[in-house]
Amino acid sequence: MTTSHRPIDLVKLSSAKPCPVEIGTFNYSNTNYLLLGMIIERVTGKTLAAELDRRLLTPLGMKSTYLPTTPTEEIKGLPACRVSTEGTPPGSAALSRP
Repeated sequence: MTTSHRPIDLVKLSSAKPCPVEIGTFNYSNTNYLLLGMIIERVTGKTLAAELDRRLLTPLGMKSTYLPTTPTEEIKGLPACRVSTEGTPPGSAALSRP
């Protein structure tokens, strides 16, 4: 089952929750990337996917890199590697080529 959320809803959800760690310590969050994407779309009037393609991916010749635009969009092409935790110590993983 795929669940889809609008970026603004995720930002609201994130900002409504208390900071999970003490101020001044590190805590990873993607909220700033959501905000940056929303700013890019507001300023340019285009989708983030279109702007990434136009300004970054196409000029760099990154033909196999893209930003999925729908929740059900599958990853294109074959994966470069597989991640498995089978047979590895707890908290670790192994990478292998398909």
